[in-house]
Amino acid sequence: MLDHPVQGCIHSPTVTALCIWEAVLFQLSVNSDLAELKRTVGSEVFRHTFAQPGLIRACEVGYSIASNTGFRGRFDDDWCPMFVEQLLQVDPEKISVKLRPDWLRRTWDIGHG
Repeated sequence: MLDHPVQGCIHSPTVTALCIWEAVLFQLSVNSDLAELKRTVGSEVFRHTFAQPGLIRACEVGYSIASNTGFRGRFDDDWCPMFVEQLLQVDPEKISVKLRPDWLRRTWDIGHG
């Protein structure tokens, strides 16, 4: 379990990507858009979709913002699942995964939550 990968020495983009992927796998059972996207593009493309450097960096930046404004959850167990569930926008019809337009405001709200 990771306490604070953004400021700690144990952080790496690979670890962040793995934490995001773990959260995605959990969400597959409850998020029909994620499940549809996986069916549409196949497992390999689906997996690579969540390893985009921009998403990885946004996850790290978001955690830093949220934890600096009051969020006290763990990166892997708490933040990454929230990042996937609340800050990503999945559109299986357009075959896209991107940050929600208001992801920074939502991140701020999570920190102040």
